[in-house]
Amino acid sequence: MCCFLLAKFFIFLKFSPIFYFFEYFLKIIKLIFIRKK
Repeated sequence: MCCFLLAKFFIFLKFSPIFYFFEYFLKIIKLIFIRKK
């Protein structure tokens, strides 16, 4: 059920300008984790 909701959420984001912001935000998080290691 959780995975299904997450899939619906990602589909919604793909058709929304927020998706691009979210993708950018994930890249920043990845950079932070790489720097911490």
